[in-house]
Amino acid sequence: MLWEELVDDYLSTLQYQGMNIILKKFLSCFGFTENDFTKNLLGMINENSQCRNVIMHNQKKVTATYIKKCGKIRKFAEGGTYCGY
Repeated sequence: MLWEELVDDYLSTLQYQGMNIILKKFLSCFGFTENDFTKNLLGMINENSQCRNVIMHNQKKVTATYIKKCGKIRKFAEGGTYCGY
């Protein structure tokens, strides 16, 4: 519970700059440097965030924005429909 509160407090003080930037700052607070592991982790978390945007804002339609923001980690092709939920 303490970690959850610390994370919530920290994230609430940040101006929203995009998921990748916020996650990089958060990981750096714990001494994580950018390497293959953190790049993959950030990419996967970002892809999940972009899936949420597809579901909430695009009527489950995958767009070029999703493709651009997810890069190689994307799960879906442009014009497809996200049916994960």
